[in-house]
Amino acid sequence: MFHMYSYSVPDDETMLLAIIFQTIFCSLRLSFHIGSLQASLVRCPALLSVPRSRLLATAQFLKSRCQFTSQQVQKILKTSPETLTQDSSHLEDVFQYLYFRMGGKQEEIVSCQAFETPFDEIRARHQFLERLGTFQPPNKYRTCPPTNPKVKEVIQLSEKDFLSRIAHSSAEEFTTFRKILEREEREGESHLEDTEDELSSDEDDAKQDSDSGEDSEDEDYKENVHDDKPNDYRKKK
Repeated sequence: MFHMYSYSVPDDETMLLAIIFQTIFCSLRLSFHIGSLQASLVRCPALLSVPRSRLLATAQFLKSRCQFTSQQVQKILKTSPETLTQDSSHLEDVFQYLYFRMGGKQEEIVSCQAFETPFDEIRARHQFLERLGTFQPPNKYRTCPPTNPKVKEVIQLSEKDFLSRIAHSSAEEFTTFRKILEREEREGESHLEDTEDELSSDEDDAKQDSDSGEDSEDEDYKENVHDDKPNDYRKKK
């Protein structure tokens, strides 16, 4: 959780960021207030070091790819401005996991400030609940059973509260599960690498066979040409 603290920003940098934020808000057809900029800077001074083009692209990405409404993007900028400093591929991974694997809706994802939570932590908690049978996957209509914990409960609670109130498990059990999950991921990555190596090897073998066939055809052609010349010469004599 971020703490509020004073942060002195040079006037020229403040004005530049104000222009950027005004551009973002205008692109979302929202009114811009200097208070929004001040609150965002207090929470995330790193915004000053992010290129203008990236800030604009990330804001548009949240609206177009994640299909957040303009008001939801505005709330993200106010409550989780550090989201604008993150890579779009990371944001997409987090969003798609929450949306498809956990059945989360846009308003839930915004309200629980999901983009502030490490992706590994989200996955570990969710999959821990899945294996306990506490969290059931959404159906083809993206509807989850009403008995499922809310996305906000899975993400925002402290680990102590998450284990006692949602998972009803001990810290030792969760730690053991994390180790199992990490091992499974390493084994999965290793298997994927082996598969890619096998495919690459098969492609190389196929190419060698093809090259060998072409070389053989070339040799046959040369032999035929070599044999034909004496025959033609004898006929002429």
